Parts: sequence; structure tokens; C-alpha cells
Amino acid sequence: MKGTHMLGKNTANGKILRGYIEEIERIRADKKELNDDEKAIFASANAAGYSARRLREVLKIRTMKPADRQEAEAQLQMYLHAIGMDQEAPLYRHVGLMAVDKTVKSEVIEAFKQLVPHHGDITVNMGGAKVRLWRDKDGEAHAEDVIEAPQDEPLPLTGGGKKKAKKEVPECDEDGAFRLGNQAAKDNEPVIANPFPFGDPRRARWDEGWRSGAGSDGMGPDTSKKPGGDDE
Repeated sequence: MKGTHMLGKNTANGKILRGYIEEIERIRADKKELNDDEKAIFASANAAGYSARRLREVLKIRTMKPADRQEAEAQLQMYLHAIGMDQEAPLYRHVGLMAVDKTVKSEVIEAFKQLVPHHGDITVNMGGAKVRLWRDKDGEAHAEDVIEAPQDEPLPLTGGGKKKAKKEVPECDEDGAFRLGNQAAKDNEPVIANPFPFGDPRRARWDEGWRSGAGSDGMGPDTSKKPGGDDE
């Protein structure tokens, strides 16, 4: 039998085997305790009037990279429009997501339509979502979302049972932590990538830097500052 060792009571291999089993049991006990703690926090939040389901959604969103979240939201809107649950035309919706003043929104859309050739079409990539512009037989311009078929992704390689390396804590002061967070947002890292442990004042500064770089708190648009502003 592959991997067979000479096992017996009080043998060296028996002690090694016991060590593996006890380590797994310890990890399972720790996981159960953490799960119980998490359930208690959800219960406390629910008693305070917060929706546990929405909290879980927020936690999931905070694990996403900013670009991935933007693409997912745009794709969701495309699907809703395709099945008739979103009545707003795709071009209007995408232009509305751009940093364009509402008073010039129609002008921007009309400018896009002027680019459509009389015999052909064009496709515009807007915020990770594609919009096709085309003209009907009467020459009127129209817009429709382009929904691409998903490509098969390769299966992830297994980790072979190896432990994940612990996140290394950078050696820097609070201002350095701010700059690291700012750069992480620009590198499209999720807000939960904060390398500083809870209780470390640099963790809060990293979060501030991330929000400054992303223009968001990881849960929604940051309405406390104007577009293009800088917290530094």
C-alpha cells in the first residue's frame, strides 16, 4: 500500500500520526469557535435592526477587486435589461455611470450616435460592458448591450495541503500605511487586502488610503468628497 509506514503503539511513526490528527482536531475546534463567534455577531446585528443577509452581501462585495465589482454590476444591468426588468436603454445607463453632468448627458449620447455609420455598426466598451450602436433601415440609431458567452476557465490547482503563508506586515509608519493603501486601490486590490492586524492604528490609515485611491469605502460610492478629490 502506497505510503505505508511501520505503525505500532508508542512507535515514532505512531506519534507522528497522532500529531497530524491532533492538529486537525485543534483546527476544527478553532473553526467551530470562530463560527460560533460569527453567528453571535450576526445575531447581535440582527437584534439591532440590521439585515444579516445584507451584511453577508456587503462582506462578499468587500472581497471583490474594484474593477471586478464594476464589471459585475454592469453585467447584471445588462441581463436585467435583456429580460425586460430594466427599462432604461443601455447607452443612457452607461453614460449615466460616467463622470458626466446630467445637463450634458443627452449631448454625449447624441454624439455617440453620430459616430454610427449608415451601413454598419460600432461597439463601445464602457466600464467593462460593451454597447453596440447600429442604425435601422430608416437610418435611426439604436443601442443594445453586447452579452458575450462566458469562456471556460481552467480548474484551480490544489494547494497540496500546504498552509497559506501568513500576510507579511509592512514596516512603516501610519503615513506609509496610507500610501500603501492608496497604491493598493490603484493596483485593483480589494479593501480586505489590508496587511495590518486589527488593533494596529496603521490598519485604519491603510483603509483611508485605499478609500482615497478607489473613491469608495469598499461598500459603495464615497459621497463625502467630490470626484477627483484627494484626501492627502
